[in-house]
Amino acid sequence: MLYIHPCPLLQVADLEVLINQIDAELLEAGSDASKAAELLARREEAESESERLFAEWDELEALLAV
Repeated sequence: MLYIHPCPLLQVADLEVLINQIDAELLEAGSDASKAAELLARREEAESESERLFAEWDELEALLAV
């Protein structure tokens, strides 16, 4: 399991590392459909969290710009 840093900016970096690891595992999974489905679900979850963090970052920047 990958450690996710408490700092949001570093969380994004940790998630990018996780996504890259999952991509490598997907290549290794080959034709194992159940393993690929599990990995894709994990990848989508990591991407969703990354997108959420970027949206939060954008909100905070907008608040600071006021």
